[in-house]
Amino acid sequence: MQLPGPGGGMQEFEIDFTLDYAFSATLTQPLYTGGAVSSSYRISKYSREIAEADLEATEANLALAVLVKFYGVLAARQAIAVAKEAIANAEEHYRVTQARYKAGEVSEYDVMRAEVAVVNLRPTLIRARNLLEVSELALKNYMMLEPDADIDFVGVLEEMDYEIDPNEAVEVALANRPEMRLAKKRAEIARESVTLAKSGWRPTFALQGTYDVRSNELTLGREAWQDSYAGYLVLRWSVFDGLRTRARVSQAHSAVKQADIAERDLERAIQLEVRSALLDAEAAREALKSQAKNVETAERGLAIVNERYAAGLATSIEVIDARLAHITAQQNKITALYDFNVAIARLMRAAGVLLDRYRKKD
Repeated sequence: MQLPGPGGGMQEFEIDFTLDYAFSATLTQPLYTGGAVSSSYRISKYSREIAEADLEATEANLALAVLVKFYGVLAARQAIAVAKEAIANAEEHYRVTQARYKAGEVSEYDVMRAEVAVVNLRPTLIRARNLLEVSELALKNYMMLEPDADIDFVGVLEEMDYEIDPNEAVEVALANRPEMRLAKKRAEIARESVTLAKSGWRPTFALQGTYDVRSNELTLGREAWQDSYAGYLVLRWSVFDGLRTRARVSQAHSAVKQADIAERDLERAIQLEVRSALLDAEAAREALKSQAKNVETAERGLAIVNERYAAGLATSIEVIDARLAHITAQQNKITALYDFNVAIARLMRAAGVLLDRYRKKD
């Protein structure tokens, strides 16, 4: 290319328009970050543990819900058995009363009352069967099963023996409850966040290395490339950041206080929950004892009335009333059994041992 020279003449210049290809790689290894890297690692670790504790708490709540529904199925089954037995006994009494009426030993009114007693008991059986179907559907729903799934639930409602010291139960709950672990880890994250925020005031050191290759031709030939490398010790220190670090540290300290308060509140709430569950379990056990005694009394009364009726010393109405009292006592006992088992399950959930008892062992 020719351009005008200083003396007015033309001079030639050579310009290289060849493209320049360059590749660079940089490796940085932090040596000191003011605690930022270590705090970030611990925060990530605590976050994973929080997720695990949250999952365990969800599993425990689901296990409790499934148990309550399962006990409902068992209670409905026992109610059906009681209703069937009551109907069978009432029908037998109706047949005996008819025979005695034909023999002139009782009045027609006695026969009518015996027949009505049979009819009145049949809706009880229908309601018990409907309750069983609804209870099974609810349980299948919690177990993620199809409504028409062919599955048999095995078990019987019965009284469980338990002796728990209230103070020991509270200690076990505070040690085992996943919610407590979750609160503690959140408090740890808050404290690590203070260290992380304070790192903005501290210098950072890093070892940095760079490697560059450059060529005027894009080729795989090694001889066409020129390389260079260098190593550095890098120091960074923010002298003034507009008070941003100070604000972050203040916010982190506030988060620590909130997390500590939440942990203490949860601890008190768990203590209250455990003691309330213990009281409910004890009340349910006493109610069960009372209902069991009522069943024994009703059975004895029914036996006495039956003997008197067979001897012609009692009326059919007395027999029907005694049978009704016996049926009512049996139904009340089933309800008490259900309440007792549910109370124990809730107590174990409150103490944080529900999953340990019912989780499948490997």
